[in-house]
Amino acid sequence: MAESQPGHEHDSAGHRLSAIVAIDLAGYSAHTETDEAAAVRAVGVLREQVERQAKAHGGRLFNSAGDGFMLEFPTASGALAAAETIARDAAPAVRVGVHLGEVSVTPHGDLLGHGVNVAARLQALARPGAVLVSDSVRRATQGPASKRLIPQGRVRLDKMSETVAVFVLDPAGSGRRGLRRRLSQAWPALAGLAVVLLLAMGGLAWWQYGRAQPLRVAVLAFQAQAGDADARRAADALPGQLIGVLTDRQTDTVAPEAAARPDRGGARLLVSGAVERVGGLLRVRISLDDRRSGRSLWSKSFERPAAEAEALEAQAAAKVGDVIDRTTRALGPVGGTIDADTLSAWLKLSDQIRDGRGRTAELVDLDRRIVARAPHFAVGHGHLAFDLAITAMNQPDTLAARTRAEARSEAELALKLDPKGGDAYLALAQLESPDAYAAREAILMRGLAADPQNPSINSFLGDHLRSVGRVQEAEAFYTRGYALDPLSPPKAISVILGHAGLGDEAEAAALIDRSLALFPDNRGVRRAAIYTAIVYGFPDAALARLAQAPKDDRFLGPQVVKAWRDYVNSARRGHVDPAVLARLADAADAGLADQGAVMNALAQAGDPDRAFAVALSAFGRRSQIYTSQLFDLSAASMRRDPRFMTLAARLGLTAYWRTTGRWPDFCSDPGLPYDCKTAAAKAAGRGR
Repeated sequence: MAESQPGHEHDSAGHRLSAIVAIDLAGYSAHTETDEAAAVRAVGVLREQVERQAKAHGGRLFNSAGDGFMLEFPTASGALAAAETIARDAAPAVRVGVHLGEVSVTPHGDLLGHGVNVAARLQALARPGAVLVSDSVRRATQGPASKRLIPQGRVRLDKMSETVAVFVLDPAGSGRRGLRRRLSQAWPALAGLAVVLLLAMGGLAWWQYGRAQPLRVAVLAFQAQAGDADARRAADALPGQLIGVLTDRQTDTVAPEAAARPDRGGARLLVSGAVERVGGLLRVRISLDDRRSGRSLWSKSFERPAAEAEALEAQAAAKVGDVIDRTTRALGPVGGTIDADTLSAWLKLSDQIRDGRGRTAELVDLDRRIVARAPHFAVGHGHLAFDLAITAMNQPDTLAARTRAEARSEAELALKLDPKGGDAYLALAQLESPDAYAAREAILMRGLAADPQNPSINSFLGDHLRSVGRVQEAEAFYTRGYALDPLSPPKAISVILGHAGLGDEAEAAALIDRSLALFPDNRGVRRAAIYTAIVYGFPDAALARLAQAPKDDRFLGPQVVKAWRDYVNSARRGHVDPAVLARLADAADAGLADQGAVMNALAQAGDPDRAFAVALSAFGRRSQIYTSQLFDLSAASMRRDPRFMTLAARLGLTAYWRTTGRWPDFCSDPGLPYDCKTAAAKAAGRGR
């Protein structure tokens, strides 16, 4: 119902630009189940706070319904100030979304329109206690508040085709919630908490995947090491963190009081754990058990310094939410019949893949065991197909042909069992030859239509579009893939490299810091951090990360690390020594250095001759290089060179552009010294 407070003036058509704040009491339904009278009182108290803050910051309450409130402000700064105070003081916690956009005014003073809808959808994505804002608010915000808006990537809002860059407001000062930490505090804590937010943003992911009926989850009280205050505090906080994450992902979670009963509130899945101190570390061990079978399905330990207890809690809670999503997916109707032992093996396999552990041959062996035990498990067949397709890429031709045939058969079986299973489409796309860009794109688009919330399909499609030069289009897909699955190192790497390649160095640097805190031992993340810092001008970070390069990384041996260090120091002085460039090119040609990174560094340093030489050698051997690297900002000097179209023709790119009519972004660059269509036609003629 519309509220009666007066608003500011609007034009004759009833339209105006306003900052909208949407507020919702987190977990209201659960509160009413446990104590309805207390929940109603909490809404009354919240309403008083909302009205007080609206008046204090020049706004008004224009709509309320149940536990939700909508406010209007003439300025973004007023909206942010009110939103922050409300989020800080509300108990129980609230979710808050803020957007600056055009609204329509009804005769009764209510507001309608796109601006209101965006604010409401941002509120639905926010974590309890958090303020989530749109890019329009960030652009309109000046002064210290603008420095406290932490980028969270781009999301596609529910029932909207556009994607929106979103930011979480980092509150000033410290408070009782983990999100109330200043940006100047340790990155690991912020990174862990940011993941919980991203998981909330990705809540429309796997938990939706074909559930026959909700699987109720009970979170039990955690045990703590006797006599240790830090362990006790973490043990007391973790159940609430876990319930918050599961509630955000719309998991059917029983109330704590019900979880303590002998029947566990009718829950099938039980989450339990313990916290202990090991030297200066806190260790959390969490288990997921199946009451129906009486079996343990999954367990994992997490460790961090005691000073990072909040980040440890957030990381563990996010991981449990991820595991329960996968469990629900496996037990849903599309998963087929699967017993507890097979489900446990499936969760173990998924952990290995997501943590970057295990060789492909080992993963294939685990895949085979799973589908042998559960022949109707569609997801298992899709994963086996994908791992076989990856295996075939590194086999001799005669053996690879048989492996590809088996992969295709497994993918077809997976789609027969579940026509909407996106994993099988990923396998089929991987089976296409490297230069079959149009065919691979068509398969990925079919997969996206069948399974639009599949994070891997979104991420793979983004990577594909980047690989053919459609860089601007790619961003929405790989960013969405990461938002749907922020615990996947490969998806984090895609977003990091994508932002860096577009010139969004600051956003890439922020994502690198978070990813290093979350995946400190992941080799791919560490490489991406090193190469991005080197190529895109973060010399201090580059030198620090080179000093910590993994000793067993074949592309970062002592001689190569020294060459990269010399490159950074030379670039810092404004001109890279040609002798340093020659050493890097020689290392790349010998297979000792990452060829793609060296190519980009050479191009960035203004040495396109060596950059082309490295590219021709590396692409000819199908080495550690990707066509997407040709379209990075760092490779601009190569794209301005007439030799670029000849290279593109050799890689099959010009054929894709000419047959599909989907030309790469750089063709519209004003400083390009040639016409893309004419140059592509000439290059194709020379190739005949």
